[in-house]
Order: sequence, then structure tokens, then C-alpha cells
Amino acid sequence: MRILHDNVLLLPDEIVEETPGGIILSDYSKKTPNTATVMGVGKRVKDLKKGDRVIFLKVPVVYWGEKMFFTKREDIYAKVT
Repeated sequence: MRILHDNVLLLPDEIVEETPGGIILSDYSKKTPNTATVMGVGKRVKDLKKGDRVIFLKVPVVYWGEKMFFTKREDIYAKVT
């Protein structure tokens, strides 16, 4: 697959019921993860690379049999370190 322009392909993180700090997540949070690992980027994306973890706004797709997300670079809010 060749990812075009400023698009980014993301593999969502596993949904957890409780954070490492012990906070129990709401049902909404459990259904809609908004952190993911970058699986690939378009040529115009200069500040992200495969393997980066990010917080994002999502558009679901299925690719390689996995549920992933496409998003524009502008809809990624932060790198998770």
C-alpha cells in the first residue's frame, strides 16, 4: 500500500478497562480508543514515522484483516512518549 499525501495509517491500541494508575475507564472510553501506533505515513508527513504512538481523531478501515484507522496529519494531536 502507498499512503498518499498527508494521510497516516494507524493500528489502534488495545482497549484497557483500567489505567496503570488504577483509574477505571468509562464504557465510552473502552469502546473508542484514541491512541494508536503509526503503521505508515504519506510523503507530506515529516514529523511522524512508523512505530510512533499518537493520540488521534479516527476514520475506521479494515486492512490486512485488522481494524485500523486512516487520519490526516492535522487530526493527530500528540505523540505519546
